[in-house]
Amino acid sequence: AEKASTMAASSALVTPTVHAPSSSVGENLLFCKLAEQLEKIYTASERNRRVQVLQNLWNVFGRQKLFPLMRLILPQLDATRPKYKLKETNLAKTYVKMLALRPDSDDAKVLLDWKKATGASTVSTFAEKAYAVINKRCKSDNDLPVRLSIADVNAVLDRLADADGAAAKE
Repeated sequence: AEKASTMAASSALVTPTVHAPSSSVGENLLFCKLAEQLEKIYTASERNRRVQVLQNLWNVFGRQKLFPLMRLILPQLDATRPKYKLKETNLAKTYVKMLALRPDSDDAKVLLDWKKATGASTVSTFAEKAYAVINKRCKSDNDLPVRLSIADVNAVLDRLADADGAAAKE
């Protein structure tokens, strides 16, 4: 029952919005497409390729409408959104709960003890470890029932930043 209520609450959280025609093309860009482009930047070995991918993103958004994109790429510089007030430890506990992981499972231990070295792995940051755990559970882009736009993701992050307390943030 708890899992069903968590699923219902999370589906309400990620319900895509219908954007007015006046909203920018960039805001309506699917977040998964932005993630693909950022992955290309991350994995590109040549600087020129990284710059080219970034310029393509700018062209999609238009130079006057970069704010929604920049909020996601450089969240630490966004003065309009309050801080999330989520440290790695609380975020790890939330992921364990949301992913319904047994606390003694290997993946839960990776998240909860993220500062500890794990075998021959070169993954060292919380973000990288969370990505490794979550990515195994993700469907392919084509199988997703809901596709969020950049505006949708920004709206969810705004609600997260405005939420008071751990229970509200879940």
